[in-house]
Amino acid sequence: GLPGERVVVERGKVTVYSGSEEIKIAGETNGFVDKKLGPDEYFVLGDNRYNSFDSRNWGPVPRKNIIGLTRLKIFPINEFELIKTPTSL
Repeated sequence: GLPGERVVVERGKVTVYSGSEEIKIAGETNGFVDKKLGPDEYFVLGDNRYNSFDSRNWGPVPRKNIIGLTRLKIFPINEFELIKTPTSL
């Protein structure tokens, strides 16, 4: 989730509300969250959602704590792609 978005984790599903758009995040998960992100907050999830400690456990991450960017998506293999890197976050 990005600043200003609302993230809802409920009944095993993750949904991000961005303005009028509703984005369903693939994959099952656990926990419950309903959080509107502030101007410098990011909601992050680990790859192994049932065993990851992430924003569901310790809350949103401030921008200053993000030190890496995704460059390549490998799995699932049918969704292999290079990720466009934003010029700024």
